[in-house]
Amino acid sequence: MRTNLGSTPTFLILLASGLAVRIALIFHSGHAADIHLFEGWAAKGATLGVTRMYDVSQGTEAVDYPPLLLYVYALIGRIVFAIQHDFHHSEVFMAVLKSPAIVTDCVIMACLFWRGSRVVPGADTPLAAGLFFLLPPSWLDSAVWGQVDAVYAGLIFVAFVAVASRRPLIAGVAAGLAVTTKFQVVALLPMLAVIAIAIDWKTFIRSFGAFAATVVVVCLPFILAGRFDSLVGAYGRAVGAYAILSVDAFNIWFLLFGRAARQVSDG
Repeated sequence: MRTNLGSTPTFLILLASGLAVRIALIFHSGHAADIHLFEGWAAKGATLGVTRMYDVSQGTEAVDYPPLLLYVYALIGRIVFAIQHDFHHSEVFMAVLKSPAIVTDCVIMACLFWRGSRVVPGADTPLAAGLFFLLPPSWLDSAVWGQVDAVYAGLIFVAFVAVASRRPLIAGVAAGLAVTTKFQVVALLPMLAVIAIAIDWKTFIRSFGAFAATVVVVCLPFILAGRFDSLVGAYGRAVGAYAILSVDAFNIWFLLFGRAARQVSDG
């Protein structure tokens, strides 16, 4: 089934509108505490190298993100250093830092449109995709706060779209990249596996093989550098690091409790 070409102009208009909103906000100072943390990580990755970013395991500068994001922050640091010598709260740093999440927002919208056009073809498909792209939580998180949630959310979404479209290798690679971006993704992997098995065992085996190979490739530089323990420790520190209901995320808990959700234990 092909995409309804008549709906493509609507999709492109909504894509351009959402992208314009993000570009207009890209120089916002962001979530101050996290931006300061990301500045330190980017500088560390650019100067010391990615595999040494886990050397500091305690305190406010400790790196507790999985390896794929470390490559991203190191690249951000190198790009900014190539443009200017100091990127403390600079507009260049803000633009480069927020670009991966903004690009991933676009990928999510494109996948929504592409898959939706095949499952439920019609004029409403681009509007559904545009609804995600123009909803404030999506652009506030990426273009204003400078968070990376869109990156792993986009990757795991691509994995689900791919497995539903009978593309197990793409699904496995996307899931592997997602779980090496943020550990929260692990909660969705069983669901992805169930869908693959429901299709057939060959789909599951191929997707799992691609998933495992991707994880190994991403982690390999750390393993070869003798920092496997630090890598595992980063995943371990992510578990229980924030034993509260929610930390300012735009989710149902924020809707119900506002910032008071910070005071509610998740135990």
